Amino acid sequence: MNQNHLALHKGVTLVGTEKEIGDRHPKIGQSALIGASVTIFGSIKVGEGAMVGVDSLVMKDVALHSIVTEIPAKVIGYVDDQDPTLNMKHGNGSTLEIKEETSFD
Repeated sequence: MNQNHLALHKGVTLVGTEKEIGDRHPKIGQSALIGASVTIFGSIKVGEGAMVGVDSLVMKDVALHSIVTEIPAKVIGYVDDQDPTLNMKHGNGSTLEIKEETSFD
């Protein structure tokens, strides 16, 4: 990807922790889309083109082009589009699809 895009919605909290030595803060990859009220703790990496769902708590690295959600965040699928920040559509007609689902038992 040649462009740097990032979408952070309202109420996102990026938290550094005192438990780690050196760089203690989250790193967000280009073209990542972070939903409203998401909290990301520590030296976490959110991969390029990844999506984090609303109200999620991220405590582990998020793989490239994956979709995570819940508390704690779990992979529920993968982004079909290389840059979800350019194609944010709310409601019908979304260009993003969940390719693989995880049951939440």
